[in-house]
Amino acid sequence: MLSTIPLLGPGADALTALLAHSRAGLREVCERRGIRAPKGALRAELADALMRDAIRARAEAHYTDNDRAFISVDDENRFLVRLLADHRYKHILEVGCGTGLMAELMRPELPPDARWFGFDIIAAGVAKATQRMALDPRFNFEVGDAETVHPPRGVDCVFMAWLIPWLNTHGVYRMVHRLATRCPGAQVVCAVPFLPCVRRMEGAPPPTPDEIATAHAYLEGQPSRAAEIWDLRRFELARWSLEQFYTITETYVIPTACIVWTGAPLGA
Repeated sequence: MLSTIPLLGPGADALTALLAHSRAGLREVCERRGIRAPKGALRAELADALMRDAIRARAEAHYTDNDRAFISVDDENRFLVRLLADHRYKHILEVGCGTGLMAELMRPELPPDARWFGFDIIAAGVAKATQRMALDPRFNFEVGDAETVHPPRGVDCVFMAWLIPWLNTHGVYRMVHRLATRCPGAQVVCAVPFLPCVRRMEGAPPPTPDEIATAHAYLEGQPSRAAEIWDLRRFELARWSLEQFYTITETYVIPTACIVWTGAPLGA
């Protein structure tokens, strides 16, 4: 399936360059950098492991010095708190928990018998999340990614917020596939900021103050000039990846040109 998906997004050019090397060469580099890879890992998997390690190192430095994520989504997170609370999920798996800011917002809303399990590839972020929520046994955090984490049993909501812009199109598909497989029966709540997921088209007119309105109209499914301004493929492939494993049941468009999808497993 991945061979049919254009490779777009963060690290795509570097990943393409890595794929020009042999499997043995990539494995040697992984071993030198202390990156663990399965014995039978394919060349693409080794190249992806090297890219993830580079991204992790940059993000580790950010979270060591900062308590906040890379983008400001305070108002949007308050909307997500209301949405999760209204659905009354009992066992939430948070993908990319960062420093635990979303978990902290959910603390007063989470039922007493509910559980929140967050994971992130950034150890500094997970350490801060663990410290932030240390006095509440409902919350647990772990270092890892969708490939390595083993979610607890009974997850009824896979929650991924603001993560898509930091992944290339292949990474998004692999992540969604793995989580849908490891959490069968769980619903999904996915929040995506539009502008960080699109690239301005060559020759497009200069940015204008009303572009948020243009993006908002596109997200609402209304006629707009979005396709004239941005390369929409990454954003549309993110939704397509989600739809390979989930039926989208609700769509919410936030005024800051962010979209939230909820979905149920296909066939549920």
